[in-house]
Amino acid sequence: MKLTRDFLKKLILEQMGNTPPIDSSFSYGQEGSVGEMGYSGPFQEAYEILANPSGPAQFAYITAYNPPYKMKSGGEWDNERQQNMLLQELAGYDYIIGDGQYMGDSEQTIMVFSNNPKIQDKFKNHMVMLGKRYLQDAIVYAEKWSGMTIDASKGEYPITPDGERLPAPSGVQGEQGPRYFWYLEMLDLMPTKTEQPSSLGDWNQSKLSTYVLSNPSIQSRGDDFTVVKGRKYYIPFYEDYPEEMIHNASPVR
Repeated sequence: MKLTRDFLKKLILEQMGNTPPIDSSFSYGQEGSVGEMGYSGPFQEAYEILANPSGPAQFAYITAYNPPYKMKSGGEWDNERQQNMLLQELAGYDYIIGDGQYMGDSEQTIMVFSNNPKIQDKFKNHMVMLGKRYLQDAIVYAEKWSGMTIDASKGEYPITPDGERLPAPSGVQGEQGPRYFWYLEMLDLMPTKTEQPSSLGDWNQSKLSTYVLSNPSIQSRGDDFTVVKGRKYYIPFYEDYPEEMIHNASPVR
């Protein structure tokens, strides 16, 4: 069945109202989670839906809250008004809204899905443009990639580039493959910290990860997280978190 935008939105909204309780016994003996999907919750269901080959191949985390211009100068900036303006500009996209805290400040985060099952530069460029328009430090941009499956029946298991065994593979895979996972990038928008954004071409990739974590250890975080339906989510951009060595990895194009 073709995964249309309307059907995708229906599934996401259904799953957001069906969050299971936290299992305090869950542990893999490391600071991590099941993998790309993290712990169960509304964002997890979103990722599983997006892993469908017919689903969107890109998403972004973006906000209009707390730009460095406001934080530096105390200039006039109404977070809620600016966020509503950003949401109007996102008309035509499906999205999920979460509440979070970053560097000690509360803010609302929007997870925006692209409208295409193939990676296209125009979505990334649009998200960068919006991030700059709302004077942000950065956005998180993600692409769907495919890679070789892990066949546990043959004794295969996921490893780091150094050969360290990991508890579970990143991403989602069917019995026959391929495996789909998300390649997440922190894009530094190089803000001027004034009322004027930097040029559209002024940005760089500052952090990389293939994980969105939400296991019990993440639930105790006091900063740098997003909350959706009472569950915290975190991308380990700033920790020495072990990444998986995924063979035959390539973007969905």
